[in-house]
Amino acid sequence: MIAHDDVPLALTSTVVQSDENGDYSFDVQGFLLPHEMMRREMARGERAVAHMDCIKHPWKARAFAEWFIDFFNPIMYAHHDIEENIIFPFYFQLNVITPDRQAEDHLALIGRLNRVERACKRLLLLVEAEDMDTLAVKKEQDNIIAQFLDLCDHMREHFAEEEVYWPKILRHCGKENWDKIEPLLIEHALKFGDNNAGEPYRLMLCAIARSQGIQIGDDTFAAGETRWASKAFQEWYISTRPFYV
Repeated sequence: MIAHDDVPLALTSTVVQSDENGDYSFDVQGFLLPHEMMRREMARGERAVAHMDCIKHPWKARAFAEWFIDFFNPIMYAHHDIEENIIFPFYFQLNVITPDRQAEDHLALIGRLNRVERACKRLLLLVEAEDMDTLAVKKEQDNIIAQFLDLCDHMREHFAEEEVYWPKILRHCGKENWDKIEPLLIEHALKFGDNNAGEPYRLMLCAIARSQGIQIGDDTFAAGETRWASKAFQEWYISTRPFYV
């Protein structure tokens, strides 16, 4: 793995003040780590559906479904699992009050994720049929595009809200409490990677690294790709997590 500082810096967050060197305080780093990766993955998905024509190119249905079902949906579940089972309970013990809609937002997002996955499975059946029903394929393809874009809109809004109120909570509770919870987050991530069914989560760790500007193996950066973190932060991240490549 190589930590880069020559990949251009660009923050995808719309609410966190961008730092020209990619250096961020502890109160935003913890949420930028997953959110910056996920927003980049959503952008990849949006580019894919913008060019989706599953009648002429059935492979595009298979490629998008594989990405969404085997990678994107599981890592979204993993992210919310970490929040609900580690971060939120830890800070609730410190008498932290979070917005009432937090739990409702997670349930709504899970519902949207599940709807896109079901639509992907229906589209796969249609494109793999011996006698393709092109009208049905077009209808389901358009449904997936609409559902996925709606999911991305709501996900970005949800992430932005978290990046407004959680840094305030973390600053209020102090870095000493974040230092207590951070090892639990790393341990949880590594358990995902060690699991026999943990391929999506191993890829998640690598995707988080790439969003920072960390090169893994021979997989170099393409023109136009950006990073959000400083080289010093990248090197800390590499030192705290083994990778499964």
